[in-house]
Amino acid sequence: TIQPGWEWEGHEPGQYLRIGVEIEGVKHWRAYSLTSDPDREDGFISITIKNVDEGTVSPYLVRRGRPGTVVSLGGVEGDFKLPEELPEKLLFISAGSGITPIMSMLRSLDHQDELNDVVLIHSAKDKDDVIFGEQLRELQRKHDGFNAHEQHTQENGRFEPPDLEEICPDWKERVTFLSGPEGMLDAV
Repeated sequence: TIQPGWEWEGHEPGQYLRIGVEIEGVKHWRAYSLTSDPDREDGFISITIKNVDEGTVSPYLVRRGRPGTVVSLGGVEGDFKLPEELPEKLLFISAGSGITPIMSMLRSLDHQDELNDVVLIHSAKDKDDVIFGEQLRELQRKHDGFNAHEQHTQENGRFEPPDLEEICPDWKERVTFLSGPEGMLDAV
């Protein structure tokens, strides 16, 4: 969770920004999806960091980032975002950390009370490996119009495009957002 400075211009759900940290006297920048609702009441923003051991920035932030750590914020970027006029039906398909930009969208839709006809298909190894698992399950309990399908690959195998017919029979009528590993994106 980050408290932006006074120059923060905001973001749209699904966008990302670059985070800069100084490590041993050198500024390093990495891009992270924003996971927060843009209209969060306290004005804070959030990112979700997946540690990459061979990386520089993610291990630093995961192991040494603490409240009060100063980071630099680059500009907000990305066209992976909700349209201004919300579609009646939405479908989100994600796997692993691909849920991060989608989480910003879902949080924004929740804030606007617009989770009326939304389907999420998310793949992860198992229930405990679902990033934002508890929050997604809570959104499903809160909104009758939100259907979250968790594809636990260890038990049920990977999500495949033919699975759409069973999980979301009206998928062709929905505006769809995909986020995840290249193989999944290519398959879908």
